[in-house]
Amino acid sequence: MKRVGTLVASHSFLIVLLVPLLFLGSMLVVPGITLLSGTSVTLKTIPLDPRDLFYGDHVNLQFEASQVSINKADKDVLTTLKNRSSDTVSVFVEIVPDGDLYVVKQVTLHEPESGIYIKGEAYTSMEPNTIQVNYSFDVFYVEENKGLELEELSRNGELIAELKVWRGHTILQKVAPIR
Repeated sequence: MKRVGTLVASHSFLIVLLVPLLFLGSMLVVPGITLLSGTSVTLKTIPLDPRDLFYGDHVNLQFEASQVSINKADKDVLTTLKNRSSDTVSVFVEIVPDGDLYVVKQVTLHEPESGIYIKGEAYTSMEPNTIQVNYSFDVFYVEENKGLELEELSRNGELIAELKVWRGHTILQKVAPIR
């Protein structure tokens, strides 16, 4: 009888040990698949100059794909933004190659069935006939003393960002000067 109690206790210990490990491991699945199976995408940056002392050496990025003409947004997106003027709206931004870079094809509320797309949060822009889309990859950490140099290139519109994209999930891999 004592052996059964020991066996149950050892199984309970394994379950208590494995559940958190499985949970933490599952958090690596989507980024791992994105890195292994994602499509490589290059976006052009545009000037941005915010400062934050708490981030360390980094580059704040804004992309041409962040400022989208209302002509490229579904009517559902525009209607939803109009009805929720103070909130952001979750959107999917379809992108297509244009030479060496990718550009916005369409912004929609619904996940596309095919093609390359990025998840974002849209809101009404201060620019006329434009909506603003924020992405989750707008900060890039760099080697010490490289941040100012890259931000200067970004302010001059001379910086690109290379990403991996898989089913809307993105991983910012590197930023580099336009060649």
